[in-house]
Amino acid sequence: MINVASPYPSWLVGILKFLNQGGWILLSIAAVGGSIFAGIRLRRRWIAFRKNQPLLDEEGGPQDPMLQSVPGLGSTIDTDYISVQTQNNRAVRESAPSLVWAGKEAPLEGLKEIALEMNEILLGSDAELAQISLPYPGISPLHARLSKSERGSVTIADMGSETGTWVNYAPVSKTGILLHNGDLVQIGRLTFRYKIGSIKQV
Repeated sequence: MINVASPYPSWLVGILKFLNQGGWILLSIAAVGGSIFAGIRLRRRWIAFRKNQPLLDEEGGPQDPMLQSVPGLGSTIDTDYISVQTQNNRAVRESAPSLVWAGKEAPLEGLKEIALEMNEILLGSDAELAQISLPYPGISPLHARLSKSERGSVTIADMGSETGTWVNYAPVSKTGILLHNGDLVQIGRLTFRYKIGSIKQV
């Protein structure tokens, strides 16, 4: 009897036999389980890391880039109104955000500057339906909605009006769009400028 030596190392032959006998199934299960376990650990570490991060940086501004301001058209203040105060009260907002009349003609009484103090403000020509009455031609009974978040950011949405709502000459949908300081806001033919309250250092 002649023994022919295998051209492959014995350990490799053993691995091939193990795989041919169904061992690849066990290896696949182990690989998937290891991936899931590693993903859970990474997610827990990330959550713990985020919990330990301060909301505001050393200058009192938001650290999260998704919360930082993007200046609008004609902006002179590069930070959005945020209702959360810094821990040492280094900056205090003097006023809430507002819509300032930017039309060529003088506005009706009460429309020169609309302070956005409530969480939701409805604008339209029907004084019984809207908190802010805009008795002008082309303004729908319920024309637009202004919503303010807990952090003070303001979004504007169209209410299905006939003449539309526009921000920086771009149409606004029912979903709404986030406003930034200096944005040009057009409600029908009425023109306003979105302004954020100034900062007073203390």
